[in-house]
Amino acid sequence: IAGYGKEELEPIIGSFCPSILYPYARETIASIVAKGGFPEFILQPINFDALYAQSREQAMQQAAAAAQAKPSTGNGSGSEG
Repeated sequence: IAGYGKEELEPIIGSFCPSILYPYARETIASIVAKGGFPEFILQPINFDALYAQSREQAMQQAAAAAQAKPSTGNGSGSEG
């Protein structure tokens, strides 16, 4: 996908593309399973927008936790043996 910056590509790849492709994959899988004589197999719809928003929120929380975890690497007051 050309012509987009990183900030624009992340939601496109993380939400928009899967939202467009998933219904076709669902139908193809259901069709192949049915043609194979197996019991009906239907993949449930997925809200990729919600999944993407959730993953972004988790990433932000992890980044905040990592930033809080290492405020100082050494204060020079340790006693070494």
